[in-house]
Amino acid sequence: MSECNTANLISSECAQVDIGFDYQLNYTYTDSSDAPIDLTGASFTMQIDEVDGTPVLTINTELSATITGFFITDATGGKFDLLITQTDTALIAAGGYVYTISFTSSGGLKSLFMKGSIEFADA
Repeated sequence: MSECNTANLISSECAQVDIGFDYQLNYTYTDSSDAPIDLTGASFTMQIDEVDGTPVLTINTELSATITGFFITDATGGKFDLLITQTDTALIAAGGYVYTISFTSSGGLKSLFMKGSIEFADA
């Protein structure tokens, strides 16, 4: 894991991925009153692009926690993880990128979950 503050995926700080290493974050999705949002039947998609919009990596909700993806770990508790494996981080050149994460509810409604910038750096 990097020394960089990974809070960018929630706020405006830096998010850094060390190339050739696993990158994992754990989340709890809550509403405005901090109650967990039920993720049963929901999914997430993350798109990482170069600054000019060229696609670099698409990450989807997966069932196996051994591949790059989002993993819902406690659906009724709103908990999920994001994992980018060392295999995938090794394929991305050092530099700054932009990302968007979308959320699709069990009813099929798609919304923007978060967006920002992310840095891939040589370890």
